[in-house]
Amino acid sequence: AFVTDGNGFQADDGNFVDFMNLSLVLFTKTKDPASEDKVRAVLKSLNLGYTWTENYSPDERIYAITYNFQMNA
Repeated sequence: AFVTDGNGFQADDGNFVDFMNLSLVLFTKTKDPASEDKVRAVLKSLNLGYTWTENYSPDERIYAITYNFQMNA
């Protein structure tokens, strides 16, 4: 996973809570629902809400599923 950006909830002229926006990318040569389910299960077990996008690169012949979520910094 990598941090894409961050933000914070501000109060009293300072950040009250800092958040990191993260992306986790699953790369596979073929469509792999079992691996996708494992990633989703881990995110759910950590009570992380997430969104995802799926892309296929014909030049590289690879699937990339990007899971985006937010955590406290």
